[in-house]
This record gives sequence, structure tokens and C-alpha cells, in this order.
Amino acid sequence: MICPFRDTISSTVTVTALIFWSSGTEANFSNELGVDGTVRYLRNVMGLGLFQECVREVDVVHMVGGGAKNELLCQLTADACGLPVVAAPTETTAVGNVLVQARALGAVDGGLAELRTLASGSVRRHLPSGSAASWAALAHRVR
Repeated sequence: MICPFRDTISSTVTVTALIFWSSGTEANFSNELGVDGTVRYLRNVMGLGLFQECVREVDVVHMVGGGAKNELLCQLTADACGLPVVAAPTETTAVGNVLVQARALGAVDGGLAELRTLASGSVRRHLPSGSAASWAALAHRVR
């Protein structure tokens, strides 16, 4: 079977079983086991090269990892892209783990949706400011 996501730049699908397609593997897709028996089938992409290759419209940029701690980088990314930036905590994996453990101990109730709502309270949002035209002019000069 042909992987239906092989021509996309960045896709994540949450499913309940592992997916194995040779065309998916060739396109750098992998399975990640998640909480409550979920599996995330996703394409692994790294770095800002994603912005150069992106062929679909997006309405928000999600930043994770060490760069998400840098307020200036987050704001400049929002300004340059003309899109809101949502910066997750750098220890997102640890936060998720703590929430799952708290649920197991009975300190937190609910399923995956409720845990995600709790975790989303620690994100920072950056809205575009300044002139999009100046960023477009700069991009033109660099190319």
C-alpha cells in the first residue's frame, strides 16, 4: 500500500495501531507510541528548512525545544512569517509525563483531551508586529 502522506511536508495523524508502509519509511515517517494506547504517525522534520519547503498554507507556527525559550527568536519568527507563534515549554515531554503520572495517582482526572488542556496553559503566544513589507523586502534581498 502507498503511504497517503508521502507527498506532504509535515503531517501528523493520531491512530490506534502502528502503521507500516515502505513508502512512508522512505518519506521519513515513523510511529511514536503515545498515552492511552494512541500512536502518532508523523513525518520527522528538523530546523527552519521546513519553512523553505512548505507548500501548504498554515495559520500558526508551533515552536518547541530550546529555541522556544528565546523570546526574541519567537517574536522575530512571528514577524517574519506574519503568523502567530505558539512557544511550548522546553520540557514538554517532562510536563506530559508528570500529567500522566498525576492521573495514575488520582491527582488529575480525565483523558488525553483534558491532559492536553492542562498542558496548554504553559504555552506562550507571540503575535506578528511591525511591517510585513520590510520582511518581504529583506527576503527578496537575501535571495
